[in-house]
Amino acid sequence: MAHGGTEDRRDSHRLMFQRVGWQALTLLLLIVLGVLAQLRQALTRALGTKVARGGAQRSRSTTTGGCGRSLTVSRNTSGRA
Repeated sequence: MAHGGTEDRRDSHRLMFQRVGWQALTLLLLIVLGVLAQLRQALTRALGTKVARGGAQRSRSTTTGGCGRSLTVSRNTSGRA
C-alpha cells in the first residue's frame, strides 16, 4: 500500500485475498501435520514399537526389585549395528 491513491484502492482487494489465501494454506498445512502426528502416535501405540529415524525399535520395560525404577531395554530391529 505504498503507491497511493487509485493503485492502492484498485489492488487492496487482490492483496487482501492473497494474504488470506496464504493464511488459509498455512492453517490447512498445520491441520494436516497435526492429524499425521496423531496417526503416527496411534500407530506407535497399536504396534507397541518406537519409531525412530534409524528404523523401528522395540522397547520392553521391566520393574526391578522393590526400588520402583524401571529399566528399558531396546533392541534394534532394522538390521543396522
